[in-house]
Amino acid sequence: MLKIAGEIGTKSPRTRRRFLRVLGVNVRAALERAGVRGRLEPRWSRLLVHTDAGVAARGVLARVFGVHSVSRVVTVPFEGLDDLVAAVAHQGLDR
Repeated sequence: MLKIAGEIGTKSPRTRRRFLRVLGVNVRAALERAGVRGRLEPRWSRLLVHTDAGVAARGVLARVFGVHSVSRVVTVPFEGLDDLVAAVAHQGLDR
């Protein structure tokens, strides 16, 4: 998940959409130059990048202008709090 630079939140919806489009183009280009395959999913103030090359992608994306931070996101299925805690501890996601 990419968190976009904070000042984009002060822009009008039209300007925000345009900036997000440009950022998406830049993110795709950076990934392509690095040989990292990924799919972008734009959100209101974030971009989700789906890729199997997480470590390589994080290094590339952290250098793209307009990206404030890069975070790993993992979907963890669970039925209750105990299941969630066990799944997170098992996958080493508690760090």
